[in-house]
Amino acid sequence: MGQLVAGLGLFIGAHALPMLQGLRSSLQSRFGVNGYLIAMALVSLAGMVLIGQGYGAAPYVEVWSPPRGLRHVSYLLMLPAFTLLIATYLPGQLRRFVRHPMLLAVKLWATAHLLANGDLASMLLFGGLLAWAVVDLISVSRRQRAAGVTPTLGPVRNDMIAVVAGLGLYALTVFWGHGAIIGVGLLG
Repeated sequence: MGQLVAGLGLFIGAHALPMLQGLRSSLQSRFGVNGYLIAMALVSLAGMVLIGQGYGAAPYVEVWSPPRGLRHVSYLLMLPAFTLLIATYLPGQLRRFVRHPMLLAVKLWATAHLLANGDLASMLLFGGLLAWAVVDLISVSRRQRAAGVTPTLGPVRNDMIAVVAGLGLYALTVFWGHGAIIGVGLLG
């Protein structure tokens, strides 16, 4: 469990640095913007590796037993999560309503997995990432409002691509990817 917690600390810590503008500015001055970005990417990657290894090795400690029906709610929450994930990289008109699609996708993903999994490692992983996404969304929204930043909009075509690609990625994950990559099939 320690490996999982260490990985979460690295990953969330790297992603929380923008909230600490003084520290971030200091690191960028010392290492340059590109050096800072490379270091944060490497720390995030190390965190993801530790999270994966720690979660896979964690003993099963039941915290609660989710009702089977919550799996269906999880599947429904994941539909928009995949579309929002794609919309992060294809700015469209959706950003008028969802300024930070990646953070909302993480919140939906984490909530879906908290509803479907009742073990301690899942509570730590998905609960930790949900808490980070909530705090980060508040922080980035405040910083952008203070700076007068408006969302970058794009053509409606990008929204349509995000929906179609999101549905395709969802189907791929449900029918193959989750079982192949995570080791837990969803249709069994």
